[in-house]
Amino acid sequence: MSKAHISEVWTYFTIYDAENVNCKLFDKKYSRKGRTTSAMRNHLEAKHKKEYEELKKREHEKQDAAKINSLASSSRQCTKTDLKQMSLSDCVEKNKKWDNNNTKSLVLDNLIGEMIALEDLPFSFVKCLGFVRLINQVCPSYNLKSRQYFTSFICEKLYGKVKDKILELIKSFEKLALTTDIWSDSCSGVSLISFTCHGITNNFERKMIILKAEVFNDGRHIGENIAAKLETMLSSWEIPKENVLCIVRDGGTNMKKGISLLSIKNIDCLSHQIQLFVKEGLKSQESIIAAINKCKKIATHFHHSNVAQDELVNLQEKLNQPKLKIIQECVTRWYSNLV
Repeated sequence: MSKAHISEVWTYFTIYDAENVNCKLFDKKYSRKGRTTSAMRNHLEAKHKKEYEELKKREHEKQDAAKINSLASSSRQCTKTDLKQMSLSDCVEKNKKWDNNNTKSLVLDNLIGEMIALEDLPFSFVKCLGFVRLINQVCPSYNLKSRQYFTSFICEKLYGKVKDKILELIKSFEKLALTTDIWSDSCSGVSLISFTCHGITNNFERKMIILKAEVFNDGRHIGENIAAKLETMLSSWEIPKENVLCIVRDGGTNMKKGISLLSIKNIDCLSHQIQLFVKEGLKSQESIIAAINKCKKIATHFHHSNVAQDELVNLQEKLNQPKLKIIQECVTRWYSNLV
């Protein structure tokens, strides 16, 4: 029993002798064997209900006040301790930026570079306000580098590390196959050539690696230029021609001639051949072409009208149908007309 409780109980009793007290409410002697306050509290609870409730209320109020004072005192003590521990040198060190050669700084450089490469982010991402604020909050000591730094870092250091691992993987293939294609990018106005490797590891795991996707700036897309470009790609990745089972290509005569000049077996892409067959077959059916053209007009209308799209959604909701959208034809995928 706390001292606060004892003092509150004694407001209703006075000492009579060593083992007895006098109840002020009854004005008569009351036994207090054991010299504790338990018997006194039991007497109040049994004989004086109102006074007993008042007693408990006052006790609770004192307990709450004592807890608040204890927490405040503890908080003040912690604050004083923290302030005492934070010296001037510690404060300066905490706000000091890391040197670019700092081990922790180099680790963060590498992680940010990998993030840009893996997520295909623009190099300017490192100067975005949200990213800068995040870095300053999470790691204020880190000196965030410029986009030029990460351009050099990814294109030289990180690319070199990844290339070495890919070279090891390619050399582990007993045989491999390649696919290549040339296409024009309407946005940039340049032609691109791709070079993809396919192989199976010793653990029978299939791997597909895009080795190149670069600008084709070697003049016209004639067979000789294509052959020279592919020869350079094979050399840069240390791929012997005898290790290549075949190269898969489209049906263009320039691609056929270019790969034939390399003296490597090459075959037509089956998907591309099916695309050409179906496309020519559809052209011979006027009724199908008319239906496709009508569907194109409908799809174009919905893609250019938000009102039409909203009406379509409302109609589907009224009929309890799944909310579907009008799709457009993809000229390089014949089956897009059948979906």
